[in-house]
Amino acid sequence: MKTTEVNHLLECIEKICDSVHHSTKFNFEKLNTTTTYTKDISKFLHCTDRQAFLFSILFSLSLQRVEIDIEDIASYLKCSILTIFKHIADFDELVRLKVLRKSKTERRRRRCPDRLDSLKFYVPVYIIQSISNGDEKLPARQKANLTIYELLDAYGNLLQEKSNELVSQEEFDEESITLLHESQHLPFVKLIQGFKLNRTDLLLLLYVCAEFTDFDDANLITFLKVYCSDNTEQMSIRKEFIRGENRLQQLNLVTTPSDNFQSDRTLILTEYSKELFFGEEKDLFNVQEQKKSDIILSSEIIPQKLFFNKKEEAQLAFLTDLLQPDNYKSVCSRLQDMGMRKAFPILLYGEPGTGKTESCLQLARQTGGRSIYKVDISETKSKWFGDSEKLIKGIFDHYGKLVSKYDLTPIMLLNECDGVLGKRQVGGQSSISKTENAIQNLLLESLEQFSGILIATTNATQNLDKAFERRFLYKLELKKPNSQTRSLIWRDKIPGLMDTDYQILSEYLELSGGQIDNISRKYILKKILTGVNLNLSQIMDLCNEEFLDKQSERRRIGFWIGGLI
Repeated sequence: MKTTEVNHLLECIEKICDSVHHSTKFNFEKLNTTTTYTKDISKFLHCTDRQAFLFSILFSLSLQRVEIDIEDIASYLKCSILTIFKHIADFDELVRLKVLRKSKTERRRRRCPDRLDSLKFYVPVYIIQSISNGDEKLPARQKANLTIYELLDAYGNLLQEKSNELVSQEEFDEESITLLHESQHLPFVKLIQGFKLNRTDLLLLLYVCAEFTDFDDANLITFLKVYCSDNTEQMSIRKEFIRGENRLQQLNLVTTPSDNFQSDRTLILTEYSKELFFGEEKDLFNVQEQKKSDIILSSEIIPQKLFFNKKEEAQLAFLTDLLQPDNYKSVCSRLQDMGMRKAFPILLYGEPGTGKTESCLQLARQTGGRSIYKVDISETKSKWFGDSEKLIKGIFDHYGKLVSKYDLTPIMLLNECDGVLGKRQVGGQSSISKTENAIQNLLLESLEQFSGILIATTNATQNLDKAFERRFLYKLELKKPNSQTRSLIWRDKIPGLMDTDYQILSEYLELSGGQIDNISRKYILKKILTGVNLNLSQIMDLCNEEFLDKQSERRRIGFWIGGLI
């Protein structure tokens, strides 16, 4: 069995909490009994010993609940609420150090002092992760060398914290300006700072840009209610936009999608500002019908190590080699010389959890860093006759524009396309049957004329229409992993077990890769919370949870637990 070192900071927090449990009533004047441990925590947090002690208590409570109020802390320490309140300045200092967050139980009038019965605290997730990872120093609140999209995402998260009253107006302004200051390397930041905007307009422009990359219109009213505490100021800015007098409008950076602003309160970037800020990448975000998840940038794809049976592994390796930028360019050139379409439609089929979608993601990442245009075709089954056809045509037209604009051809992913690639209905007279047949005919026509890289995934090939089947150049079945492959997956996902454990898990539990991934994630969460490794029997219990009401499979696992453990 693999041995692991005990996380020192977690051990210190545990000792501090144990000292509380062994006392009948805690006295802040007796902190000397935990001095050794509090000093290590205070050194890590850059705070006093007493603040380190309070943080440790809050850290422990944060593993049990989302937010902690004064009464929770008093109950844990077996002391009065007044005793805790005497040290409220220590909590405020921990908040200032950003190792603790303060929230309210309800939205209150701004600029009102904190009420004792409304105060709640929580330890930010990134602080919990840092301590759990055994980091030598606290992570920075801001990250260096952000891309434009990471910057806008970080700003969007900060605005959400402001909306939830997790940061004050002063903290929001300070962190927003710091975020821009630390991103001076980005041409985008230099451009927006060059307009010499006042702070409100600057932050509003950032908000509109952040919403643009998420395929959303920006709601002016939402921003003003979050950012401006004064109703008079909110109305003043709204009137500026109604009259077209706001500086963002005058600079042709922001406009409204309707002349009647009073009934349409959204803001959008102008074509000029889209081109200025995002250049050719603006088309990735320029389709109103698209949703947030429609474009997956290569930088967003998390590297994953995938395991397949030998046959599938060889087939995927061939595709990866074919789609490498130089190979792809060379093959397309030869196809063009021969008068053939540069089309690579690929069908990945197999049972759920066999890695179809993840294979597409990793294929994009490993072939030069391609973007993925993800489409849920089933959503085009509009209840309004004719809308579906327009949407499908728009999807393929938009992909064609992406292909023509970029040297590195993106991948179109038709995920879980079972519903629309099925057998066409013969003789169906209902409006639904006619509409579905029209959708399928248009899809067939679009696939026949398609150029680029298309990957479709499906769980049910038995219902696949033969006309669709021949439209796919490559058809790969991803089967459930065999015992040898399952062993590799188990070893990768849960390292440190004994060889006999891996043998039992891989030989007697016919799980898919997706199921093993779910089990490993639950294993890691339990390990984080308890600090101990689960044994084989406990892992088997997690396996049982994957089968829901499939009693036959549940009994089979139970049999092997009884027979082998």
